[in-house]
Amino acid sequence: MDGDGSQRYQVMLDNWNIKSYKIPVGLVADSNSLDNIHTAGVYFLFGYDEGQKSVYVGEAEDVYRRLTQHIPEKDGYIWDNAVVFIASDIGVLDKARVKYLENRFYNIIKDANSYKLLNRNEPTKAKLSRPAEDSMEAVIDNIRLIIPVLGYTPFENRISENKFSIENEEIFYIKNKELQAKCRFNLDKYLLKLDKPFTLLKGSRISNKINSSLSKKLKQQRQECTDSNVIKDGIL
Repeated sequence: MDGDGSQRYQVMLDNWNIKSYKIPVGLVADSNSLDNIHTAGVYFLFGYDEGQKSVYVGEAEDVYRRLTQHIPEKDGYIWDNAVVFIASDIGVLDKARVKYLENRFYNIIKDANSYKLLNRNEPTKAKLSRPAEDSMEAVIDNIRLIIPVLGYTPFENRISENKFSIENEEIFYIKNKELQAKCRFNLDKYLLKLDKPFTLLKGSRISNKINSSLSKKLKQQRQECTDSNVIKDGIL
């Protein structure tokens, strides 16, 4: 939408009267004039919390206004990108429908257990007529297709490490003067494309030097791990 992969996206499906925007937190203020952004919708706030992928699921009658109310000092967490779903036609989504979607997505993500849910409580599920409920379930199916295209996988089930055979795990050691990293490479995860196949293991020594080339997001994750004592005295 902005001609840059790190900027805003708009996603639409053929013959579907709901559109999606992916909006970086730094561009929320510039998104006031996006089509239908001031209407009812459901949204997801993606980021990292204590080194873990995180997501907040919300709904609003004015999505833009609600996004501007999400600030770290008030919420207690930081997010990087919002993915919002709003109707391109009047009357397709209303308060009851978006509350239904919010509750359903909360429970889908909770059951998948692959992202940390930042919602403090389970959202109230609105009661809909059977036709309206069927319509919203179709919306859910489409949203589950779109979210991964935008780079997020909160609906994919986390597979416990003990389900992978030890024969398919290789341990690697990376050393230099400042660090000593112990990494596990899991072939099963690599072949099944289940997230990153490399895992940095407990006991690894982290370099005290932070290179200027390190991305802002990685610097933030490192600081969160240090603040929460996941990294203590340079040791993971």
